[in-house]
Amino acid sequence: MTPSYYGIPVKEELTYLGITITKDQKSRGLLHFNPLIKKTQKKLNQWLQRDLSSKGRVLITKAEGISRLTYGALSLYLDS
Repeated sequence: MTPSYYGIPVKEELTYLGITITKDQKSRGLLHFNPLIKKTQKKLNQWLQRDLSSKGRVLITKAEGISRLTYGALSLYLDS
């Protein structure tokens, strides 16, 4: 039986806006970043197979790669 509070089911993990949210903050990074890195590598490889100039490759890397990884990094918990 799934635990619930006031009739609302509580899950161990869920995906919200593409980010996996778990109760365990240490596993959150592993659950989220490994698939994110693979997905980003796949997307960059698709772009890099095209005939792009060096400037075009840098632009794609900045636009696709860095923005995806930065968005994912927002889900990490940092001790102050």
